Amino acid sequence: MTGERFADCFQIHVLDERSEGDFGGVWTRQTVLDGLAVLDDALAIGTAVNDTVAVGVYVLAHRPDNDSDEFDHVVEASLHTPLGQLLVMGCTDCLDDAARFDAPAGWSRVRASRRNIAAAVRWSESDEEPENHRGGPAPDLAGPVLRAAHRQALDPGTELTHCGASCG
Repeated sequence: MTGERFADCFQIHVLDERSEGDFGGVWTRQTVLDGLAVLDDALAIGTAVNDTVAVGVYVLAHRPDNDSDEFDHVVEASLHTPLGQLLVMGCTDCLDDAARFDAPAGWSRVRASRRNIAAAVRWSESDEEPENHRGGPAPDLAGPVLRAAHRQALDPGTELTHCGASCG
């Protein structure tokens, strides 16, 4: 799946069709720096802009090679998809508007890779920050940051907020 999503609150969500996960308590200073908030059946992947971003999701039969040198920021985490149906959406999108695609049922590994972060921040243009999410079956649950280029450290006084929306 390739396309665009609005990264409201600087995040894109990847989740199981039936996830009821709430990211409200998961975002910390560290997860903001990592660009990844993890629940068992849902991931919130941080973006550099609060705007529309290009998103590519590729379901692989095996773990991809380490291509982290090709990206500015790469993180991995495991995701449980009992139904084998994934949704990709902005955090304020309605479920009906989410992109849906088939994935292996059970635990999968997701790698989120970002490039051109500095250009995206500088110009706040979504096509400057292609998001690249790849995943395949994998039982291990650790979530390492493979490569990171942090734009800025959070101010000690920075408040972290949870983003929410109501859909009618």
